[in-house]
Amino acid sequence: MKDYKVKTQFKEILEPEEILLDTKERKNKEKGKLELPIQNGVFFVVFSVFILLFLLLLFRTVYFVSAKGEEMSEAAVENYLRKVYTEAPRGIIYSKDKKVLVKNAKDEEAKSTEKKKEKKYYRNYIDSFYFSFILGYEREATEEDLKGDTDYYEPGDWVGKDGVEKEYEKYLRGKKGVREKVVNAKGKIVSDKVKKEPEIGDSLVLNIDAGLQKKIYRELKRKSSGNDAVGIALNPQNGAVLALVSIPSNDNNVFSKKSLSASYLRNLQKRGSIYNINKAISGRFPSGSIIKPLIASAALEEEVVSSQTTINCTGEVIIPNPWYPEKPTIKKDNKTHGLTDLEKAIAESCNVFFFTVGGGYQDIKGLGMSKIKKYLDLFYIEDELGIDLPGEIAGFVPSKDWFEKKMKKQMRRNWSISDVYDASIGQGFFSSPPLHMAVALSAIANGGKIYQPQVADKIETSKGKVLKDIKPKILQKDFISKENIKIVKDAMKSCVTSSSGSCRQLNSLPVSSAGKTGTAESDRGDLTHAWFVSFAPYEKPEIFLLIFVEYGGGGSDVAEPIAREVLEWYFKDKK
Repeated sequence: MKDYKVKTQFKEILEPEEILLDTKERKNKEKGKLELPIQNGVFFVVFSVFILLFLLLLFRTVYFVSAKGEEMSEAAVENYLRKVYTEAPRGIIYSKDKKVLVKNAKDEEAKSTEKKKEKKYYRNYIDSFYFSFILGYEREATEEDLKGDTDYYEPGDWVGKDGVEKEYEKYLRGKKGVREKVVNAKGKIVSDKVKKEPEIGDSLVLNIDAGLQKKIYRELKRKSSGNDAVGIALNPQNGAVLALVSIPSNDNNVFSKKSLSASYLRNLQKRGSIYNINKAISGRFPSGSIIKPLIASAALEEEVVSSQTTINCTGEVIIPNPWYPEKPTIKKDNKTHGLTDLEKAIAESCNVFFFTVGGGYQDIKGLGMSKIKKYLDLFYIEDELGIDLPGEIAGFVPSKDWFEKKMKKQMRRNWSISDVYDASIGQGFFSSPPLHMAVALSAIANGGKIYQPQVADKIETSKGKVLKDIKPKILQKDFISKENIKIVKDAMKSCVTSSSGSCRQLNSLPVSSAGKTGTAESDRGDLTHAWFVSFAPYEKPEIFLLIFVEYGGGGSDVAEPIAREVLEWYFKDKK
């Protein structure tokens, strides 16, 4: 057989059988029939990948079973088992003598659904108008309220909105109950079990004397001629708030109702039943002459005067005007007091004496505004006292720097000695909430201590076990010597016992007492604010009383008779 040679581009010689084999291999490859040997490394790589995937799968399985098993199980249970939290009745609030001030009433028609809560219990505020600013009220929680404690609150819950209802919310709210409902695939409840009964909230026992609170309220309503008024009673020995009245007050039972239309609320507001302000802690007014014992304490401490210093009161002080000598500024007194020492100045409320010790006059230098401000701040006039009620504001004591920055352009004048004189008698730019004046002046009664005013006395379980006894807290002490406090305290007693004293109406009380009147100019022309403060018994005071009637007139004409009626009841009828 003749041989054939085939030339290639690589100059190699292929035999014919090699060409035939190559052609066959290509055909087999195209048909998927080519079988070539697999190297050992390929087996190792493929096997390793499969092992890795298996391990990952195993790990995830273990993770879901161990770490997520309970969560996923709960999620599965939720498909048919639902937890429903049930409302707890709020704690009861009592007065000092354990009289119930607010209790729970049950709405028998209230029902709870999955989508919406209707309320089961509502608050019944007994004698609501008497105690409204102390107690506050309860209302549906806002989004802001819900953020406060997300572990407890949910949409539809009600919370305390004012007064001690708000301040002691976490104690009063109780503990929710739990019900478990089994729901089938169609959403129908097939089982409803109580897992935990709701627990009533803790009780709150106040320092408030219910009888005293009502007496002050009635006397203010009867004798304030329809003007807004405030009455505050403190125990000066520990800061306990025995009574706190602000008129007009509110009907807190309005807010216990589930649905309140805007028109209904507007109508009640027009009638003065709701949305009134607690002026005892949230109002700010010129104090008038009740500031004088505080100024006297500062003047004694700084040795501006002594108890023996006398100033001749001619009924006015004259402030020269360097630009217009013929037009000096004249600051008037209520009368000519003649030769006056500190005791007489407080008893008769001599303005000239306090113009002199406050701003200086003739041979007496005076405290000056910076020292007046220093001591009034030591008496806590410009600081919040921390009373356990929401809404407290602090007082304001002016200064030269403040005036230059805020008022100079508006008033079109410079700060002057006249502004210091005004502040020295509680006028001008000075202003304070009634509570701050009461706390500051009660320091004269107790020997020089500023106590934090406290409405609540203790927190108890529903069975009467004391959970928390709220102890008195001293905010400031020893900033006025006991000797100087005694001088001022004696002067306030002379206001009652002196034949020319402005507090003589308290002479009818069955116990010794001390006091101070105040008549403050207002922003309404000739209308004045009436103030009166007093404490009794003088030797060891157990009650400090402040009466304020806004735009009411003179302190001795309006506020003092109200205080006398209250104190006579307290020491005669009550005891």
